[in-house]
Amino acid sequence: MTMTSLDATNVPLHELAPDIRVHEIVTASKPGRVSELLAHAASSQSSVIPFGGKRSIATGNRIEAAHYGLDLAGLRGVIAYEPADLTISVWAGTPLAELQAVLGEHGQEIPIDAPLPDLTTIGGLVATGFAGPRRLRSGSLRDLLIGCAYVRGDGLAAKAGGMVVKNVSGFEIPRFLHGSWGALAVLTSVNLKVTPRPRTEGTVIATFPDVGTATNAALGVIAADSAIQSCVAFKRAGEVAVAVRAMGRAAAVNETMT
Repeated sequence: MTMTSLDATNVPLHELAPDIRVHEIVTASKPGRVSELLAHAASSQSSVIPFGGKRSIATGNRIEAAHYGLDLAGLRGVIAYEPADLTISVWAGTPLAELQAVLGEHGQEIPIDAPLPDLTTIGGLVATGFAGPRRLRSGSLRDLLIGCAYVRGDGLAAKAGGMVVKNVSGFEIPRFLHGSWGALAVLTSVNLKVTPRPRTEGTVIATFPDVGTATNAALGVIAADSAIQSCVAFKRAGEVAVAVRAMGRAAAVNETMT
């Protein structure tokens, strides 16, 4: 690889997002390509922006320009899946929708809701520490991480954890990388615990005159009913609406809905 100067005027710029540009996009379909680029970047003091679905690329303390954009969307698919053990290993660029479809064939799921699941990647969810409404009962992906493969900034590839829930001892690097935004390492694959998919679910929406009343009502319902998996408040027509989502056995969900 040859380093391109950020000050070069004859090199085309690729816009990853509004006001975020790179001089070259490197596509990685294998972990070795990630190691190669990061090793080169370290030795040549080049900057790299890793991305997958680009859902959160403009979030936080973003870099407006870099030498390279590292496209990880080609690292996708299932590496290993053990339905009986409730564990799965996938490449970091795997879209959430694709993963859920595979798990759904066995009545299982990753208990997380994310917008635009066809674009949102598993690696992106882990790297950004995203947690949707179901964190109320199911936690975040940090609680489901049992292993990962990653590449350090110097290009060294490494692994941590495994595919067995209770075989990890010492410092839990996978959880440490959760929410690190790619600043510590670039994830190439993740191993996750999965859960049985609830047989029944339903949502009910109630409106309240103010935030205080809505909050008290929501907290009371959550404390009293374990079938409730998420609770979201939002403004609607001058009032405060609360959407309560119940999941589980049909009898429990029906009782919550009534």
